[in-house]
Formats: sequence, structure tokens, C-alpha cells
Amino acid sequence: MNHIHRALAVLGIVTLLGGGLSPAVYAYTQLPPTLVAQENAEDFLRQGLEKYERQDYRGAIADFSQAIRLNPKYTAAYENRGNARDELGDTQGAIDDYAKAIELDPRNYSVYYNRAIVYEKLKDNQAALADYNRSLELNPNFDRAYFRRADLRDNLQDFKGALDDYNRFIRANPTVAVGYLKRGIVLAQLEDYRSAIADYDKAIEIAPNYGEAYYNRGLARLQAGEKNKKLLLDDFQKAANIYQKEGKTEYYQDALQRIREIQQSNPGPVS
Repeated sequence: MNHIHRALAVLGIVTLLGGGLSPAVYAYTQLPPTLVAQENAEDFLRQGLEKYERQDYRGAIADFSQAIRLNPKYTAAYENRGNARDELGDTQGAIDDYAKAIELDPRNYSVYYNRAIVYEKLKDNQAALADYNRSLELNPNFDRAYFRRADLRDNLQDFKGALDDYNRFIRANPTVAVGYLKRGIVLAQLEDYRSAIADYDKAIEIAPNYGEAYYNRGLARLQAGEKNKKLLLDDFQKAANIYQKEGKTEYYQDALQRIREIQQSNPGPVS
């Protein structure tokens, strides 16, 4: 889900723009100069968003910069230029743009979310956590921020905090398989294997070709001390088959190794 936030932010801006712009280009000559500049800035923003969607990030940056030149207080242009700069690996440029967007609109929850993702890339986990927190303070229903914060909390070994966030995400997205997979992994970390297996079951029900769900269910069963070799082998074999089809060579080899270990020994709890 690393780049979904950008599509979400972009779509949100498009939605905001869609209902508020006059389509009458001919009317520009009748508008005051400030309104003409505003309309032109919005045109450049639209063009930049289209280029962004085509992964022409340099072209998008050029258009967002033009929008900013015409309207130096255009928060959406700064935010989206930050997104495009991040895509090109210019993390400092992205942070600078997000900072300007926050200066112009400190209650824009999506900017904090976007900046948090960049902070994660820079391994500044505390700054990332603070930005996710602020994003959720401003929009308590922003489910994608709960998901990203849950991942971060999991990495920081705050398993109970991660569990709370995944619960919030799942309540908002009950048919999204990855939420159950991720929560299952946290539950297994907390040694609640039965609940973890139930979450993997749900993930597989939603997405029957979800290799990671089969693999982690097999692992949770091993950790729980499952003695039924066929049950264990079925999970890892299904995972291996899916990984092979998806070209995930490393995962495929890992699943095969699990199968060999089960075939050669009496399965018991593993760490």
C-alpha cells in the first residue's frame, strides 16, 4: 500500500476541484487578473495530476511549479509537488513542500500523512509517528492512516497499539484481505495463535490466491504446536504454488524449505 496514499490524495484534490471550477475558458478574458491567474493555476494543477498518474513525475513537478508561480498560496500544488518529488527520491524537497503546505493550511490532514511516509523512508520513525497522530487528530476516520500507523507501530514492537489501529482499519474496510493478514501477524506476535489463524482464514476467504495468508497460517499453526502434517503441508504448498506463479522466488524457496522441514521432522512449536 506504499503508493495508494498518493492516488488517494490526488483523487481527493480532483474531487475538490471538479465541482468548483468554471469550464468556460472563453470567460477568462472577462475575469479580473487575480481570478485569471487562479484559473490558470488550477489548469496547471490538473495537468500535473494527469502527468503524475502517468508516472511522468518530472513533468508533473514542472506543472505544479507553474501553478505555484501563479498562486504562491496554492496548498494543493505544494502537496502534490511534494508527492512527485518523493517519487523521484528527492525526500528533502518533498519535506520542504509538505512543510510549506502545512504552513498554508495546518489543518490539512493528508499533508501530515504524506510527510509521515517520507519520514518512514528516512528511518525517522518518531517524526513519522507524530505526523500520523496529527493526521488522525484532524481526521479520525482516515482509515489509511490507521493502516500505516499500525505498520509502523508493529515495526516498533508496539503490538497492542498496532492491533488497535488494525482493528480500526478493518472496521472501515471489512472486505480488504490485507487488513486481516496484518492483524493476524500482530496477533501471532502476541501469541494469540487461534485468533491469528482466524484472521488468516478470513483473508483467504476474501482473497483465495493470497500466498502470504496461506504461508502465515501455516506458520501460526506450527507456532501453536499443530501436529497434523497434512494441514501444515497444505498451507505451505499452496503458498509455494502461488509464490511460484507470481514470480516471488525468495518467498517460494522459503515455503519449500518449510515443507522440507515438516516432511523431515515431527512438527512442534517454532519461533
